[in-house]
Formats: sequence, C-alpha cells, structure tokens
Amino acid sequence: MGKLDGTVALITGGVKGSGRSHALTLAREGAAIALVDNCVADVAGQNYPGGSEEELEQTRAMVSDVGRKCISIVADVRDDEAMVDAARQTIDELGQIDHLLNSAGIILKFGKLADISPEQWRTVIDTNLTGVFNVCRAALPHMVAKRKGNIVITSSTAGRAAYPHISDCGASKWAGSD
Repeated sequence: MGKLDGTVALITGGVKGSGRSHALTLAREGAAIALVDNCVADVAGQNYPGGSEEELEQTRAMVSDVGRKCISIVADVRDDEAMVDAARQTIDELGQIDHLLNSAGIILKFGKLADISPEQWRTVIDTNLTGVFNVCRAALPHMVAKRKGNIVITSSTAGRAAYPHISDCGASKWAGSD
C-alpha cells in the first residue's frame, strides 16, 4: 500500500531524466501516471538529445512494470490547446488529476546574451516558462473543482543564481521561482 494509492499524476517531460524519475517514484507510491512529452529528439541548438517516442514507451513500460496504469501523450507544452487536450485525455482515461509535475525543460546552445537569437530565446522561454503556465492552466480547473491537487514546478539552480552563457534558461527558471 502506497502513500498515493488511488491518485493520478500528470507529468510533463516524462520521457527521461527527472520526468522519468518522478514517474517511477510516484508509481511506486501507488499513483497512476500520465506521461506528456513532445518526443523531439533533435531540437535545433540543443547540446543533448531530447526524448524520443521509443523512450516514452520505455518509461510507460517501466511504470507499468511497477504495477501502475500509465498512459503516454505526445504533445508540446508550448501548445496551450495540446495541454488542454492532454489534461482532458488524462481525466478521460485515468479519471482525475491529483498531482501535476512540470518537468519539461530545455537548454539550447550556450552563449552571451547578445549572441542568443530571438528564436532561441523564444524556444527556451516558451518551453520552460510558458509551457508551465499552459499545463497548469489546463489542469487547474479540474483541481479547483475537486478542491484539491498538488502542483510541482521543477526549476534548477539557474533559477536561484546567475550562470554564464545560459541567460535564456536562467531567465525562464528565475521567472518560475518564488
């Protein structure tokens, strides 16, 4: 018997890294899981590979192996309507949303602020900041109607201290911190 038996967690950035870790931890505690990721493995300017649909399936299988129901949704947090659809699909298939974990995030190429293109700035801000707004906005009406729910927004140390050559990421993480 787990602490989260009978609950449902919607997790963005669920393919790998902290999103996968959150999914497995919550599943071990009894939660059913909805994984959301855009599954774009090769984002322009990204110095590391993003997640893939194969990795999304691996994470889904890992959660299922723990004995918990898990659905996977390919959607981009930058797309507000896609997040509304992801929340709706989670509720339709799993019955509710009790926990929202915002783990989707991106760092693109490193550089001084003056060298960051407007496109790169928008991609990082739209993913790391606006994406959090989009998924919170999509899940909150359900949580408010139930009068309960938990929201976790994953930040980074870049959200508390300035680091050189990632001003776009730092700005997005500072903005999401309080």
